[in-house]
Amino acid sequence: MKRDQDRDQDRTNMQDPSKMKNEEIYGNQLMSDAERKQYLYELGEASTPQARKEFQARHEETMRQRARQQDKDLVPPGQGKIYGGELMSMQERNEYREQLRFMESETERQQLQVQHRERMDVRAHEINLEAGVQISCVNVMLHSQ
Repeated sequence: MKRDQDRDQDRTNMQDPSKMKNEEIYGNQLMSDAERKQYLYELGEASTPQARKEFQARHEETMRQRARQQDKDLVPPGQGKIYGGELMSMQERNEYREQLRFMESETERQQLQVQHRERMDVRAHEINLEAGVQISCVNVMLHSQ
């Protein structure tokens, strides 16, 4: 997760946004090709690191709102599947990802992940999943009921 913060900082301090990959744009999966091109153009037009940071903050808030409106997951660059994600609502997954993203230290991040894993194990137990069963199997179970 430290690499997520480093990646965020690299994006903010990036001198040439034209070299940025689509996967590095926050919320890229919710954007059209035209929106991604416009994002890179506007990021390139920001004349100072502070202006880039403000532009990105506005963009990220727009993407969070869009994800809520479309009831979709918002996966920040560098993050993937969430342990027990199938047991969580879209809002819970997005909130958890944001918590991870803004943790100050690796120790805090690891503590949050341990607590999260414990909560997901309890949820799995509540719906009668046996210990050792992959939580990703929950998706199949929930859709077959």
